[in-house]
Amino acid sequence: IYGWNAATYNVIKFFDPVFVFGWLVSSAVPRYTLFILAFLLVGTALADTCVVVTLFRAGEVTQLAPIKLLRSLVGLVVVLLFSSVIKWLLIPIECLASNVESFSEEIHGEGTGCEPFQLPEIIVVVPTLLLVAFYA
Repeated sequence: IYGWNAATYNVIKFFDPVFVFGWLVSSAVPRYTLFILAFLLVGTALADTCVVVTLFRAGEVTQLAPIKLLRSLVGLVVVLLFSSVIKWLLIPIECLASNVESFSEEIHGEGTGCEPFQLPEIIVVVPTLLLVAFYA
């Protein structure tokens, strides 16, 4: 907690607008909806980055829509929501570090435990971890 005691941290964190936003959204929206939203946002940002790089390589900088989209996505996803998006992307493996309901329990039912690297969960977990690696 950065050298602070837990009581001080629990008070100060509510003065951080990014924490408050993430906390409010996480309280109101289902976890896996946030995971899908984060996956789509980061995937779109990375795909648009590839499109913009291809346009610049080809010398076709007259198409401004992909560049404007990239600027907006970077402003939103990378600058403003970075910590929240990383947290939401790690939802399928969050059970490895905490006591939250696991992705495996969502698929197989109660009592399954935390098995994110088993089939069929790994089909979602591996692409997500690759996306996190490119995003971070």
